[in-house]
Amino acid sequence: MVRNSHFSNIIKTICSMFSFFLLSVVLSASIFTTLASSSASALTINGGSDCSANSVINCGATTSQQVINDYNNTSNYPGVHAIYSYFGITATDIASLNNTAVVGHVDKDGNVYVGGVNGTTLVATAAITAGRDDISPGSTKVTYQGLTFYTRRPAISFLTSSIAAFVVMKAGVFQYAILAPCGNPVKATIVPQPTYSCTALTLSIASSDPNTVAMSVTHAQANGATFKNVTYVISNTTAGTTTSVSGGDSNVSYTFSKPGVQKIVATVNFTVSGSVVMASSAGCSKSITIAPPSTPNYSCSTITVSNDPTNPDSIIVTSTYSPTTPTNGVSFNSVTYDFGDDPANDITVTNPINLTVNYTYANPGTYLVSATYTFNVGTGTETVSSANCEKNVTFLPPPSTMCTLPGLTQYPANSPNCVTVTPPPPTPGSPTPGSTTALVNTGPGGIALFAIILGSAAIVSGTGYYLTVRYKNKKLL
Repeated sequence: MVRNSHFSNIIKTICSMFSFFLLSVVLSASIFTTLASSSASALTINGGSDCSANSVINCGATTSQQVINDYNNTSNYPGVHAIYSYFGITATDIASLNNTAVVGHVDKDGNVYVGGVNGTTLVATAAITAGRDDISPGSTKVTYQGLTFYTRRPAISFLTSSIAAFVVMKAGVFQYAILAPCGNPVKATIVPQPTYSCTALTLSIASSDPNTVAMSVTHAQANGATFKNVTYVISNTTAGTTTSVSGGDSNVSYTFSKPGVQKIVATVNFTVSGSVVMASSAGCSKSITIAPPSTPNYSCSTITVSNDPTNPDSIIVTSTYSPTTPTNGVSFNSVTYDFGDDPANDITVTNPINLTVNYTYANPGTYLVSATYTFNVGTGTETVSSANCEKNVTFLPPPSTMCTLPGLTQYPANSPNCVTVTPPPPTPGSPTPGSTTALVNTGPGGIALFAIILGSAAIVSGTGYYLTVRYKNKKLL
């Protein structure tokens, strides 16, 4: 209510002098209860009427559209443009009032609240209002654009605790207010409002599992707002399913059971003045595609068998496998070598860095050497072998008897080289041992040639037999 200097207007004003009768009527009509909400055209407030001479808009307005109409009706409401302009309210501001105004109220202490005529969200303080009449003491005379009017604190003119108002906010910040019962403008000092937002949603697929996604958000808050929690709402647009995962603002992992396009919306909650409020998720909504699981590939690729150069009775076995690095949920577990003789002699290797082993056969023969790999696949293990990882090897028995003659022990006993050569008796006229006698020239192809041929035949015959039968004493053939 506003005081009016004209006593005759006492009983008919809300924005002027207090009237018990009028107050009863207004209260019975629920002056502090809004009957209106935003519509496509206007905001409605049933806050009573002040038809006194102090009203900027006579009898006020019950809708934001009525404020617009009365502002434009300069013949019935002269000077309204000047008064509103002095308070920084432009014709453009009034034209957009249907879209910018919210229901609020201004109290006698000069505080401006939104959230309804009984709202509790403080948006401004130290309010100043204006009227056409001089309500003294405490009013300030203003002459602006050729019009004289008066400004004052609500405590000077309000006799009720508060008056309903159209409050204009932009981006959560107070701009101005218009008292509904009388159309009088209000300006005030802005109270910084709590701000809070979800600024970004980050999604990343785990390298170890293509079905697991790590989710995190970044958020901002100020002026008394504090972060509370975040809920990730996950919708599989392919399968038509929805689930929710709660967590803090740090990484939260979720493993998808079905492939498809996954829409993830982060709902971030904050605490403001003891109440939990939810930030807009406009910047915290993303989609990610989970591919159908591919068939894991794993195999034994090759096997190699060779002689051990340090031990003629041993072989060296090694192998290769795929994949060599963990891929698609597959990693190396172990490899077992079977040498084709006693299963108790199998060797298992668990170190993927060194897959080479040495083995010595107890008996000669032909054996199948093979490698069998075990891989970690998902949460279990799989064992595989292949023809690529099998190889036959043959070991021959050593000669049963070796030559015992000095200098000839490297030959088998039945080798033509394992013989004692007895010099032939001297022929008549030949020199005695220890003497020097010139040989008879027998011409080309004589005794020298015969000796060379005989010696070469013996060497070739003996060596050839050894290589064929013994083959390096139990070495791989």
